[in-house]
Amino acid sequence: MLPVLRLQRDVLCQYLKCTAWLIGFACDIGGTIFMIVALSLAPVSVVEPVAGSGLAILALFSHFYLHERLSCKQWIGIGFAMSGVIGMGLIAAPSNNPMATGAVLPLLACLGGMQVALEMCYRNIQRDALIEVTCGCQAGILFGLSATATRLGQVMAQETGIIYCVGGGIACSVMLSPVGFFFQTRGFKRGSAVVVVTFTTLSSISTGLLVGITVLNEPIPESSTTFVAWCASIGCIVTSALLVMQGSATGGRPSQEMPSFLPSFSQTQSSSPEVVGIEAVHLSSSSGHSPQHFHQG
Repeated sequence: MLPVLRLQRDVLCQYLKCTAWLIGFACDIGGTIFMIVALSLAPVSVVEPVAGSGLAILALFSHFYLHERLSCKQWIGIGFAMSGVIGMGLIAAPSNNPMATGAVLPLLACLGGMQVALEMCYRNIQRDALIEVTCGCQAGILFGLSATATRLGQVMAQETGIIYCVGGGIACSVMLSPVGFFFQTRGFKRGSAVVVVTFTTLSSISTGLLVGITVLNEPIPESSTTFVAWCASIGCIVTSALLVMQGSATGGRPSQEMPSFLPSFSQTQSSSPEVVGIEAVHLSSSSGHSPQHFHQG
């Protein structure tokens, strides 16, 4: 069984010797590449929510490849995800607005403060249920920033004519994604991966939308009909993630203590190194951001 991931030589060596973990990490890097391509074609406020539907795609993967039985809630969640993705695709529009450079530092300071606060919570709380939420949110913020860094570099290159901005954005994305993967793996070792992945997804979507709208100045639909459709599409994807998480409660394993604001779900702790070996579909930058690793039951 792999230990909790720490920046210590003996611990890192154990992870680097685990074939399943290395395969998952390679898939994570591959997801980052696909995310970079997607961000070159569409605004981050569109790509991030669509990438968040990866949790539903993972559920389909577990059903058809791992032959796991999906609950009714999970099938409904998959339907919501597909509806949200189609809706985002239909209303997506290119952004030609100039970047709001004055909002970059305040927003980074805000997100950095959130990371520090979450890390303090992680170091002081004892309940695994809360640690899952904390690590998931930390990973999601970093995956969201990873995605937006790529898009930010592309926009800066277009506005300034300095092509090196693209490389700088990609470099920042590549550096942020593994850090998010570190926090995500740390959460996997302390609790259920389905909760960690769910909160990673929700946090990543929120970060991508926030940065895309405030810094990249990506447009919000102006007509009331289109705006309602845009909100409904994002709502469908968020609802999908929550339904897939709730549906995991039907797995037939003992319940795990959860925060009062979350439904009960099954404990999926594994005693084998494969705990981080199954690759979920990419959510942010890597998923966007980077793909996320789902716990094998």
